[in-house]
Amino acid sequence: MIKNLCIITLLCICFFLFNDRCSFSENSETEDFIVIKKSFEDGFYKISANQLNDFIKKYPKSDKIPEAHLLLGISFYHLEKYDRAAFELEYLINSASGSFYEDEILYWFGEIYLKRLDFQASLESFQTLIDKFPNSKFLKHAYYSKGFCLFNQRDYTRALEVFEEFLKIFPDSPLLQDVKFMRAESLFNLKRYEESLNKFDEFAGEFPVSKYTLQCYLRKGDIYHNTGKYEMARSFYQKVISTQPRTRFVMYATYGLAQTYFKQKKYKEALVHFETVKEYFYKEPIAISALFSIAQCLDNLRDYERAIEIYSEIISRYPSSEFADDAFFWKANCYFEMKRYEDSIAVYNEAIIKFPNSDLIDDMYYNVAWSYLKLKDYKEAINSFNSVLNKSNDDLFKIGALCRIGDIYLEIQKFSDALEAYDRALKEYASNPYSDYAQYQLGISLLKLNRVDSAILAFSSLISNFPNSKLKDEAHFQLGQLYLAKGNTVQAKSEFKKIIDNLTENPIKKDAYFANGICLYNEKDYQGAIKIFKQIIKDYPDESISDKARYQLIYCYIQANLEKEVLSELKEMVSKNPNNPICADTYFLLGEYFLSINKFDKSEEFFSKLVLNFPNHELIDKALYWTGVSLYKAGKSNLSIKKFETVYHNYPKSIFVADAMLMAGEILASKGKFESAIERFDDVITKFANTNYVFLAYKKKAEILKSTGKPDLAIGYFRKTLGSLGKDVDAETQFMIGECYEDTVNYDEAVKEYLRVSYLYTESNYWVIKSMFRAA
Repeated sequence: MIKNLCIITLLCICFFLFNDRCSFSENSETEDFIVIKKSFEDGFYKISANQLNDFIKKYPKSDKIPEAHLLLGISFYHLEKYDRAAFELEYLINSASGSFYEDEILYWFGEIYLKRLDFQASLESFQTLIDKFPNSKFLKHAYYSKGFCLFNQRDYTRALEVFEEFLKIFPDSPLLQDVKFMRAESLFNLKRYEESLNKFDEFAGEFPVSKYTLQCYLRKGDIYHNTGKYEMARSFYQKVISTQPRTRFVMYATYGLAQTYFKQKKYKEALVHFETVKEYFYKEPIAISALFSIAQCLDNLRDYERAIEIYSEIISRYPSSEFADDAFFWKANCYFEMKRYEDSIAVYNEAIIKFPNSDLIDDMYYNVAWSYLKLKDYKEAINSFNSVLNKSNDDLFKIGALCRIGDIYLEIQKFSDALEAYDRALKEYASNPYSDYAQYQLGISLLKLNRVDSAILAFSSLISNFPNSKLKDEAHFQLGQLYLAKGNTVQAKSEFKKIIDNLTENPIKKDAYFANGICLYNEKDYQGAIKIFKQIIKDYPDESISDKARYQLIYCYIQANLEKEVLSELKEMVSKNPNNPICADTYFLLGEYFLSINKFDKSEEFFSKLVLNFPNHELIDKALYWTGVSLYKAGKSNLSIKKFETVYHNYPKSIFVADAMLMAGEILASKGKFESAIERFDDVITKFANTNYVFLAYKKKAEILKSTGKPDLAIGYFRKTLGSLGKDVDAETQFMIGECYEDTVNYDEAVKEYLRVSYLYTESNYWVIKSMFRAA
């Protein structure tokens, strides 16, 4: 009995132990999966991938296996192992449980294709999810990624439509920030700049601090850049540069900043920023572009030697880059500008051999011909222009080459050959921008061959066949001269009158006036001729034709026996009419001269004469400003301030307004009227934002605050000027910041600021030495 009882007890214990082991196994599987999911959710994808692989092997029949494969695929995606991620998702979709996860699988397949840059496949995955699972939790992500795919396919119109649709369907989505940014980006890429700017402004207002803040600044800079508002563009580029130094955004902003200066032909400023890109971002592809742009700046600054060095560097270091053919072309062009035409030809010919399919090939052949032309090697020049004719597919280059061949023959007085070249240009390339030029030169060739009637026909043909030609007035002039030579003054006057009556300004108009006067003189209509020559003298007082007209006027007076008038005009020939507009320039010049030798009363006198006698002259605002300067230098500060006030009140668009305000502020400060002075400086800060005048005003204001016992307030304004007014001024400003801290008895900070002068502005010896002594 006791033995049986022991057996029963042992069996019970074994039963309970077995049941406990089963329970422990189930708990272990669940706990393992909870731990794995926690690793996954915390972003430890490498750990979760290893754990999930182990889980699948350890619990092959677990009901969590489908989810494990899904999480494993997603982990591999985040680890950038896209093939393995696709394998796991493919396995899952083909399993019995695949349909349960289909929407999520579609989404991740879309993201994998997106990473592989297979935008079409990615788009199809997202679209299938959108169409098939309208209630999926991944729907909003699929919409966003669909728009992102279209954006990357440069289908910005459809991308914009998707982003707009997203905003309607998911107005409270966490992806709102991303979608609104991409909407503005799409508008930018569609070149709908005004709309894009509005959207970026809305974005900045809604998300003042976001992961896209720098990109917003950059894009707004690009918009202003692309619309020609370069000052505004620079203000936004500077925000990027000052916020995050040496990031990729800074790289693009610095490059954009340089481009704005380049487009404004401010090549020195552009050069500085292109060099910054090259120096700090030398490992980036944009560095080559910056290097080429540096050469272009030097080229435009006529520093051809240095430009050639950089073009040569591009050629040697980056022979396969997109800039290689450009570097050859512009290197040759530098030699051309330096009149080193043999070198120019050699470089062009080397480029022609190396880059036969370059977009610049026609220009290269064409410029080789021009180089020979400059060398007066007319035979080779004609041969090279013929090469353009034989090799180019561009009609513009072909007719251009024919016209240049004609010009060469005219130059060497082979008028028949010239005539043949121009005639061929007109026959073979009738509809071309050079056609009117060819027609005009055809007339000149006929004129040189003394075929007067044919020349008249050629010029008349230009007028009738090319009514909008810029050479139309020149053709009328040549016709007038031909008729005048034939003694047909009536027809000649008719041609000249057409030029005179033309409302479009043309330099040849004064010559037409003069020739018309000659016609009247030949007709012995001296009074009529006198009237015209007087008009020429009045209209063109500062040009050589005025002297010719005055001579002819005297001649007319002689022929008309008007001795008094002859003497009068002779006197006019050697003196100046005080009411002649040229006097205004003379007054101004004298004002500048006396100012430069510190004869301030005299300079004020001549500037004042200009103001008094020529109140509508273009120099009036400038004269008023310098009148104020002269008065100030002469110690007449009150009168000086009035002149400056006249400038900025009466001529608000004058380029001297800011200077006048600053001068007025300085004078008021020197008189101890600090509050009024600060008002002037604040006006400058408000009205001339994004200009260097602002920094000057900051500095002046800071100096007043410092001198009036407010050094703590002055420090902020001094700091705002740093980096804007040049190294020497920065050194002085840095020194003053040190003085401000010293004035506030903060000697530790004062020493730091003084030492910054010696560390940052080593070339400013005066301020370095002074700062070191003060620090000591």
